[in-house]
Amino acid sequence: MRSISAPGLFKATNEQAWEEGTNIRTALRIQPEATRGAVISMIKSVCDFVEAKKTLQSLEDFALCAETIFDIFPTLKLEEFRLVCDRMKTGYYGKYFERLKIQEFRECIIKHEEERAPILERINSHITRGADTDRITFEPQSMAELRRKRDPLNIPGLNKTKK
Repeated sequence: MRSISAPGLFKATNEQAWEEGTNIRTALRIQPEATRGAVISMIKSVCDFVEAKKTLQSLEDFALCAETIFDIFPTLKLEEFRLVCDRMKTGYYGKYFERLKIQEFRECIIKHEEERAPILERINSHITRGADTDRITFEPQSMAELRRKRDPLNIPGLNKTKK
């Protein structure tokens, strides 16, 4: 919570925010009030900074936006959301003259997830699911072939095998 509530711009990269960040669902389970308060304050700071004509204004609007983010993006980390909010302030995702509502926050987070996808693929590329490279792979064999291999008089290449 300290890293996302510090004043000034959040100077983390997408990769740092993912690796060192706290998942929103985990934060909601451990400290629900503090998490909701931090996310709502980040949303409010973006709305105050941008000064769009049509924007979120009441506490209910900010809370609805936060709950929507919690529901739609369960894998988002708090540090990533802080990064998205700071980038929205600097115009990284475009300019907001007329409107800054829940949909614009959603679009910015989707753009962030598109940028994050190659990083996650690179981080998780070493995982091989279900394939252990040190294990010997066995090929299926018939019982007759197994009997021939167990035969002490069978010398490969010398004896002719009957098929």
